[in-house]
Order: sequence, then structure tokens, then C-alpha cells
Amino acid sequence: MKRFIAVGLVWVFMLGAVVVNAAEKKSTKTGTAKKAAPEKWVAKINDKYITLEEFESRWNAIPFQYKYQYGLFGPEGKIRVLDTLVKNELLYQEGIKKGILNSETITQRIEDLKKQVVAEELLTRQMKGLEANDSEAMSYYNANKQEFGEPEQVRVRHILVKAETEANEVLAKLKKGEDLAKLAPEYSIDPGTKDKGGELGFFSRGQMVPEFEEAAFGLKVGERSGAIKTAYGYHIIESEEKKEGSQKSFDEVKEEAKNAAFQEKQRKLFEAYLEELGKKADVQLKQELLQ
Repeated sequence: MKRFIAVGLVWVFMLGAVVVNAAEKKSTKTGTAKKAAPEKWVAKINDKYITLEEFESRWNAIPFQYKYQYGLFGPEGKIRVLDTLVKNELLYQEGIKKGILNSETITQRIEDLKKQVVAEELLTRQMKGLEANDSEAMSYYNANKQEFGEPEQVRVRHILVKAETEANEVLAKLKKGEDLAKLAPEYSIDPGTKDKGGELGFFSRGQMVPEFEEAAFGLKVGERSGAIKTAYGYHIIESEEKKEGSQKSFDEVKEEAKNAAFQEKQRKLFEAYLEELGKKADVQLKQELLQ
């Protein structure tokens, strides 16, 4: 649900590792004494320990939706997370050896990640407690019924040619009883369908160019069109099958509608909040420099 506050697991771990280790690196510049092993640690990578406390902090910071998405539950999930932390630490230490941390590019990326995490935490707090009720779900359903059902679909074959004279030649052969599926490999210039007898499969409205769509949906099963001109050339379309559309009731999709209403509510709140911040701030743009 929290579409505006998502951040990849690996980057969460990497940001934490970079920030923590960078701080440790600074603190050890003043002395070379080796740190004693902490009392409770879950991993040791060279001289770096991942303490139980540090691990639990990282574990608890992983949003539930990520734990669900990646199946991170129970001891097995914790072991997978620890494995990721160890791998990231290995990569981090190797990068330090190669002097990568001090590069300008890495410094900028760390700053960018800090800004991202701070912004996401701000939005999390700003939207805390936000939810959509049944009335809002119903309103969304009524305004967006096309999202909650199966659209009408048609399955057709077609032959695409460049010139109208070629289309008329194909139509003449079809009128004499020849099979469109057998003529497609010979005449069609559509590389995706010519070797399949012109078979396009099922599609719904909005997936094809308007002229083609209007002709395809206007045919009865078994009917054939004339030469239909589009930006691609001339099509001869033959209807194979139709599936009538269906509409699901509100009760069938109540939770789905509620989630969609929540997303819409969240988006509007997000936009309003940004607009409010923009009005309070001194924001100046020099867009002419981007031309």
C-alpha cells in the first residue's frame, strides 16, 4: 500500500552499512587499538562484527510488505537477511580497499540515499493512520467500473499489405474461397503473425490502432472485413471468436476497490502536501538553462 515510501531491501542494508562503517572508519583514525569482540554478535567479517542489537535493528526496520514480498519470516527469513548483510559487508570492505568510499560519486550517492530515506520516513509519518472506508471504496468503484471486470475481447486473423492493390488481390482470392490463414505467409508483411496464419490472438479495446480496432470489434464471428487502412498499411481482418465483457459487483471486489481508493487518497494527500511545502518554501527555477 505504501507506494510512495518504498525502498529496496539491498539499498536499505547498503545505506546502513555505508553510514555505520563510514562513522567507524572516522572514529578509528585517532587510534589503532583493536576493538574487543562484542558480547553478542551474529556475524564477523574480518574485523567487523554485526552485533545482535544491530541485526535486530535492521530486521525491525524492514517494512512488513517487504518481508511478505520476499518471504522473510521466522528464523529462515532472519538467516537470509543476515546473509545479505554479510555479502554487503564483504563488498563494502573490498570497496574500501580500493578507495571507492572517498570518491565524489559515492559521496553524492550516500547523500542522495540519505535524502530519500528521510523523505520516505517523513511521508510515512505524514500518512500514518490514513485509510479508505466502505463509502470511499464504493465511490471509487462507481467512478472506475472498467477496472473491475473483464473487458470484451475478440480473436482475429489478419493479413497486412503495403498497397491497396495488393489488398484487393488478396480479397479477390478470398472471395473465390481461398483460406486467409494459408494466404498470410505469402502476402502479409506482419512478421509477428504471417507465419501463424495471421493469428493475432485475443485483445481488448485500446490495444490496437483505432481503425483496426473499430473494424475488428464490428465484425461478427466468421465475417471478414474489406481493406482497412491504418498507418501500417492495409489490413484484411477475419473474426475468429468473441468474448463478451463482464462486470464484477461491488461485493466481489470490495477489498480491491478499497485498496484502490486508498491509493487514490494517498496520492492526493501526497500531492497536496507537496504543494503546501512548495508554497511555504522559496523555490526558484531557471528552466531556460535546460533548453
